[in-house]
Amino acid sequence: MATISTCKKTRPFLQYQTVGDRRVRPEHSAWDNQILHIDDSWWNTHMPPNGWGCRCTVRSLSARQMQRDKLNAGTAPPLEASERINPSTGEIFGNVPKGIDTGWNYNVGKAWLGPEIAFGKKAVQLPDGIRRTVIGNTALFSQVFAKPFEKWANEVVKRDTNRGEIRTVGYINYKTLEHAVTKGIVPEDTTITITDDRLRRMLKPKSRRTGKPLIEVPELLNLPAHLAKPKAILWDNLKNSIVYVFDIKDQSSNAGKFFVSLNFKQKNDISNSIRSAGVSSLSNLKDKNHYEIIDGKL
Repeated sequence: MATISTCKKTRPFLQYQTVGDRRVRPEHSAWDNQILHIDDSWWNTHMPPNGWGCRCTVRSLSARQMQRDKLNAGTAPPLEASERINPSTGEIFGNVPKGIDTGWNYNVGKAWLGPEIAFGKKAVQLPDGIRRTVIGNTALFSQVFAKPFEKWANEVVKRDTNRGEIRTVGYINYKTLEHAVTKGIVPEDTTITITDDRLRRMLKPKSRRTGKPLIEVPELLNLPAHLAKPKAILWDNLKNSIVYVFDIKDQSSNAGKFFVSLNFKQKNDISNSIRSAGVSSLSNLKDKNHYEIIDGKL
């Protein structure tokens, strides 16, 4: 969906199209000519192709085309989903929409997020004992995200504009997940993400007086490692969010921090999103009225 996304401002609508012959599946025929805004969450699961042999496509439309052809954007059809089981492997696939083949209920343009997000959502749904084992030590994932993130981040910092991109940079560990639940917040998945917009904002000068960014580039490039092996993980009582604290070279009295907002909605997906970063004195981070230590030490 990269090409469609880049044309979003000028062609913000998508029209579902079948080939119109007898081989078209009944459900797909029902969606034929359906027009929805490109950001409608329906496209997250129904962007064609929607199964083996599916020949459906989408057509992007501008507001001018819509007016000229007297077309109107509608509302997404009701989502009928069910759990399916692979008879060969016994693997369970939850909430697969009717009319979509098992394993095809994702947007190809967001496929880079697929496996990581899927793992994060599955981890939350696992029985407690298994969940504790799976996300008990998130340090295991740092190497998986490190190089891809560093390459992407280096590209982002050189850009003049944002592209609306999101990257997975880590997972919430078991202790943090359980602590959030005690605070009345139940994370929908364990995935931690960051957008290109937020990444670029962190590198802008914090103030004209100092000219320094919220976080230095080397520390930002090490984001997956800082999340996987933090000095400490704190609960921010004022913002109901998570703070990942990490050591900064040659600054024994200060520490770096990343703020993570739980269940944050972005691009029609929900994840735990890094919203800001900064440097604080350790004495401020030890303020028990403001922060609670979830894991690690200060």
